Amino acid sequence: MVQFKSSLPYIILNSDGILCAVNTNPDTISVRIPELQQNHILKAAPTRTQNVLSEEALASGSVAKMAEVAAKQIFKLRESRTDLLAGDAENAPKDGEGLKVLFAQLDEQESSLMALFMGTTQVEKQFARIKYIPTGDEVNHQVLFRFSKHLGLVEKENLSGGPVYIDLKATDRKQFMPDPKQKANEKKGLIYNIPGKGEATVSYDNKPLLTQEFTMTQFGIQANFPTNLFNDKKAPGKVILNPETGAIIRMMQ
Repeated sequence: MVQFKSSLPYIILNSDGILCAVNTNPDTISVRIPELQQNHILKAAPTRTQNVLSEEALASGSVAKMAEVAAKQIFKLRESRTDLLAGDAENAPKDGEGLKVLFAQLDEQESSLMALFMGTTQVEKQFARIKYIPTGDEVNHQVLFRFSKHLGLVEKENLSGGPVYIDLKATDRKQFMPDPKQKANEKKGLIYNIPGKGEATVSYDNKPLLTQEFTMTQFGIQANFPTNLFNDKKAPGKVILNPETGAIIRMMQ
């Protein structure tokens, strides 16, 4: 409960109803969660198989004959690469850049032909956001979510995937220092937070994926602004708070 002797200060809340500022504009410190990157293909399947097949292979009347001709093409490509490396190839490029381009073309043609026998692999990189809310207690090997080699990221209750664990420990836990002038259980003035810090480690298959320290309100304490801070008519107090942690960003008067 906050009691004001004079006119009420104006209080700024964000769209979630969280206190952001008192008597001032907090627009300059709005916290924005970065957007996720878009999923994209890392390695696409070869698409030039028809372009590298010889006329004999395309004109063959059976799959077996086409496979035989394609296999011969693969060995010819490898012989050409060996000749280039040994310096025995005729009309070989004289400069290193030309050789580099030629080797890249040989590799691309061989990959397209090998796909006829071994199939293709397509790799896609996906991004997802996991929301985790600490309780204020340290966490030891708690399942954050699960990862399946066939289904990707799944919920932690889905046993088709292996567990991805989170460990959380306080690195700076704030301690409450009571004001001797204030009576027990008496709360006056507007409440704000003094966050602590914690270190989170995310691991999978006994290997750490991430270890990072974060500012964490759960390891902090609550405090009160002075009761007369906002009651001065000539120079009322101005406060900007961090909507993510409830901590003071700036105080003015």
